[in-house]
Amino acid sequence: MKMHISLVSIGALFVVVAMEVNASAQYDFVRVTTNNPGPVAFSVPAVSLNDAGQVAFYGTTGVTSQPAGIYRGTAGGPLVNIAAINAANFSSTSLAVSMNDSGTVAFNGKISGGLNGVFTGNGSSITTIATQSGDLAQYGFDNALPSINNQGSVAFTAQKSSFVFGPPGDEILFRQDGPTRVTLVQQARNLPQLSPSLNDLNQTAFYWSNLTGSGSARELWRNTSGTNTLMASNNNFADSIPDGYVINNTGHVLFQGYSFTGSAIFKADGISITPLVTTTGAFSSFNELSFNDPEQFAFLGILRDGSGKGIYTGADPLTSKIIATGDSLDGSIVTDLLFYREGLNDLGQVAFSAKLADGRGGVYIANIAAVPEPATILLSGLGLTVMVPLVYRRFKKGRKQRVSHRTKPGA
Repeated sequence: MKMHISLVSIGALFVVVAMEVNASAQYDFVRVTTNNPGPVAFSVPAVSLNDAGQVAFYGTTGVTSQPAGIYRGTAGGPLVNIAAINAANFSSTSLAVSMNDSGTVAFNGKISGGLNGVFTGNGSSITTIATQSGDLAQYGFDNALPSINNQGSVAFTAQKSSFVFGPPGDEILFRQDGPTRVTLVQQARNLPQLSPSLNDLNQTAFYWSNLTGSGSARELWRNTSGTNTLMASNNNFADSIPDGYVINNTGHVLFQGYSFTGSAIFKADGISITPLVTTTGAFSSFNELSFNDPEQFAFLGILRDGSGKGIYTGADPLTSKIIATGDSLDGSIVTDLLFYREGLNDLGQVAFSAKLADGRGGVYIANIAAVPEPATILLSGLGLTVMVPLVYRRFKKGRKQRVSHRTKPGA
């Protein structure tokens, strides 16, 4: 009887476990910081995430010991101030940053009482990449954000502070390799160029207008060792290519392209352009895109049915959702989300900022949950269903034989 009860219990346990696993979320969420307390403001649009699980972001706070500025942190770990907004450091910094896997952060800033420039910081020191001095005295750096790779190289742009200075060299795209500054593109300005994206091969993706000199062309390029490869232009897309592109370490570029019939997310390799998600389906529009080396991508999408927005990894919002407005998070409900092009790392983790119904705003990391495949669970269950009765029968048979052996007369 006891064995019979145990079999029923095991069967019931299997049913409960299978239901719990199938009902599990695809992602687990961990909090890095919120504004109650902590240096974070939801209005900050950008959270960068590296493969070490560190995030970097600009945050504001009313706490004297934690001045506004750029911070780096991990889930459950301390926040490290990279660049403080105070009289001794910076009077302002960019609201978006770039971070490599060692935790070094690249950003634009204005030194308190000093010059505008491009800088990197690691939590213990600040390195100046470029300032409005010397041959760049007539240039500014505010129109585009820098990008840093794992070798510590930084791609950034400089623009003449006034059209009075005029071409040539109205705009310049640089890459800083340690003490060496490399000029990648130098051109008279037609339209402001946008933030470059730099990979570990020192390939730089950048958006430029009329680099080929073909009228009002708006073009997305990849620079490799001084050679520019056209990835896409408004000859392919009726309108333009916005500030929505990122390059990975294969040299592929993910970007958003507009046309008169809508927009889409594309992948370009320098030879072909592949559409991945379009606004002819469930989404009415896209915002920031992120792209990793395994060729996974994530984006902030607005749903066509008006039900809200979320962070997704594919064309079907039902199967590719990471998180969306209306979802439960951190003991409350998500009312708004912000995402950035460095929000997806090579491990598939996603960093974002969220506004919650209880008034908090926070920085979070989504980790892929370790959930067994349904088929694996089913096979395991069938194996359990088959094996347990078999073991029981063998046990019962063996028990009878042992009992008979012990009670046989003359033994």
